[in-house]
Amino acid sequence: MEKTNNSSCLSQSTKFSHHPLNSKRRERIPHVKWYQRENFIHLTLEISNCKTPEIRLDADNLVFRGQGNPDMLFYELNITFLHPVNLQKTNYSIHSRVVELKFEKSIPSWWTRLVKPKEHQHWLRIDFQNWKDEDETEEETNKSERENYRQNTSGWSKHIAENIAKGSHLCPLGISVMSGSMTKEKGLPTIHQESGLTGINVYNYCTTYQDSDNEFISDLEED
Repeated sequence: MEKTNNSSCLSQSTKFSHHPLNSKRRERIPHVKWYQRENFIHLTLEISNCKTPEIRLDADNLVFRGQGNPDMLFYELNITFLHPVNLQKTNYSIHSRVVELKFEKSIPSWWTRLVKPKEHQHWLRIDFQNWKDEDETEEETNKSERENYRQNTSGWSKHIAENIAKGSHLCPLGISVMSGSMTKEKGLPTIHQESGLTGINVYNYCTTYQDSDNEFISDLEED
């Protein structure tokens, strides 16, 4: 990144102005690619060698003027966003081939389009390399949550095997061992073998241990 300008404290009608541009000069509209996430939009203006652009920004309006490309032509982009953006969290970066702008949305949401007019904008196209639909981001979130779940439950097998060894009445496998449905002859619980706790005697449990499963329930008492 050759040059970065961050606007950390922007007010309404903020203006980055590095040099005056002649309003009578014929200015072209640059080609623009865009993509979004729920909380921001990102624009890529395809203007090379744009050293000192002029950028005006309101909550829902962007005016960009700059000179660049091999012939050093003048470009202007004037758009009204579909929804307002947050002026306090806006920045742009100047590269050798493009100018990138990133705007945080005032209200996180998925926009149906970038600009307010519904008509086709010939200069605007989707940045397919970075584009993701709402469903795709939800799937990424779900995948991340599943990975976190696997990490958090990786010791679950060990936990069950330890409960069996302690004779916990709350563990289904422990109940199976204590009830006689699972014995040494019938084989050890697979979960015990997979956990690596082969040194624990799962049959050495205390049959007199009191827990909530043995409590008297008055509602079930026969008359």
